[in-house]
Amino acid sequence: MKRVIVVLIFAALGFTVGLGARVASAQNEHFIDSKTSLTIQSDGDLTVKWKEAGLGDTETTYTFDATASVTCSCVTKSGNCPNASNKASATINVSTQGTFDPKNGTVSASLTLSPTCPSSLQPTCGGGQHFALSEVSYTNISLSDDTHNVLAGGLATSAGPVTIFSCP
Repeated sequence: MKRVIVVLIFAALGFTVGLGARVASAQNEHFIDSKTSLTIQSDGDLTVKWKEAGLGDTETTYTFDATASVTCSCVTKSGNCPNASNKASATINVSTQGTFDPKNGTVSASLTLSPTCPSSLQPTCGGGQHFALSEVSYTNISLSDDTHNVLAGGLATSAGPVTIFSCP
């Protein structure tokens, strides 16, 4: 009977130590707010840069998305506005993903959204003209670590507007 009790005690001790080791090695995935930023470029692209720590060595997939309010205008081949400025506006969802390998348990990276004029916007452009993005603004901006189900905090939720060019 003493032998059975000693075996049970050692089994319980081994289980407790094993469970403690598993808890101690748990990762704490988190974005570092002071290293997370947005930049809207003069061409309307929106770039997010970030640093996330506590990842261990797990390859991590991120999604960067937003709602873009775009205005598109007819322009000539040389990029000039015609006398009659035909414009159209729309609200579109833009999104991009990237997968990164952590270095020392962290990922420092960036992703860029590049909105375009949706094909559903078709004003009548004159001969030799094409439809080009002339203004954009963003709302509902978010960055997520899809692998660990973590959302970046401290990130602005809107940006813009940026006027790329204006027609008379």
